[in-house]
Amino acid sequence: MTTESVGGLDRSTRGLYVGFTGASLIVAVAFVAISAYSFHVQTITLKYFGDGDEYSFAAQQIASKQTIRAEAPYVYRIALPWLVARTFPTNIELGFQIYNIVAAAVGAALLMTWLRAFAISPGTAALTVILYVATWIGPARFLYYYPVYVDPPFIAFAMGALLLMRSLRQRFSWSRLTGLTTVCFVGALVRETMLIPSLAFLFVNVRLGVSETDGDNVPLSARLAPLVATAVALALCRLIPVEPRRTLSAVDNAFYLFHTKALFTLPLAMFKTFGPVLAVVLYDWRACRAVIARNIYLVVFFAGCFAAGYIGGHETERYLIWGAPAVYLLVATALQNHRAALLRSAWVFVLFILAQAFSEHVFFGIPDPSLAVADWGMLTTASAKLWGVINRLLVVDDFSWNMWSYFGSRPFHALELGIYSLFSAALILYFRWAERTELAQ
Repeated sequence: MTTESVGGLDRSTRGLYVGFTGASLIVAVAFVAISAYSFHVQTITLKYFGDGDEYSFAAQQIASKQTIRAEAPYVYRIALPWLVARTFPTNIELGFQIYNIVAAAVGAALLMTWLRAFAISPGTAALTVILYVATWIGPARFLYYYPVYVDPPFIAFAMGALLLMRSLRQRFSWSRLTGLTTVCFVGALVRETMLIPSLAFLFVNVRLGVSETDGDNVPLSARLAPLVATAVALALCRLIPVEPRRTLSAVDNAFYLFHTKALFTLPLAMFKTFGPVLAVVLYDWRACRAVIARNIYLVVFFAGCFAAGYIGGHETERYLIWGAPAVYLLVATALQNHRAALLRSAWVFVLFILAQAFSEHVFFGIPDPSLAVADWGMLTTASAKLWGVINRLLVVDDFSWNMWSYFGSRPFHALELGIYSLFSAALILYFRWAERTELAQ
């Protein structure tokens, strides 16, 4: 049997190449468009707030050749503040913003490559990456609200590490291991949470309930190398001559959050981070379970991100988005398996897109956190109360604290989780009906 050759490639290979190239171009255009839109609508920016304040202090002190006196542990996340100080010494905020834009673009490109590595079709991969780029908490949008932070490069390094892990699992080589070790070392200079992918690599050979044995060829010494490199990088960061003006206790912080975070806010945070598209994953749980069983290292990776979101900080969603490679792989798998059912009804498809868009906060910028909605008791008219409900649920132009599952109004968060749950249940029932109807025909 022969295959017709076109331009040096067989027709099927050329088709795959053209499909991937076209989908990548769509993602690139979408990234630019979403970035420009975000820059336009995001009029309120937190320039100096929270940990961003500490990164800014560190960069300014490095640029001025002073001893770094920012708070710990932020002071030890040295890579990005040092790079900004060396290249943008007179405009620290702009430097952070530019590097974070680059990191966000790299992260989107790596996510596209990651999904294609799992045989996700180019169109589904492109749609999934656009969902990631468009979400309010993703680097491509959040940086216009909060430009001075180090998460975008960390996310890109974590994605790069996972790609190398998959490559090593398929065919081990010392050169690829060197690449992974280097990525983990440099990523640890950005943020100590590079420990999460480094720990996940220890489980790269593990599968559960499957008979496949190919790819279980990464020796223990190799699996330890990235973790050792990460530990060395963190140790070197601690040798930097700094004088932290205060040191925050990770143990005390974890203990406090463990006792103050309501458990119901954790599933709500998942929906706030990834949107109602998670319902498709829940419906396709068998296929997703198969993906998980073959890639236990991704379970460990996401478990680390989830644990950090639970007890690592107040802004749960900022940590959960780190798990984008694992979650969006399941999303893409489910969308690919059930796209016919999703497209069967125009009404369902439009409602799904609108729900996802509202969840990702596509139509609005993130309001100034100093703004707050009027007290409920002061709303005397039906129209005022209706707008009060909408503004608390959708966060249109104030009360930005309601965007976070940990902050804001607990009653409205409970209502929001109820809405997500009902919509997800309705979507799952629709998928079940549509696919049974298709089989009966």
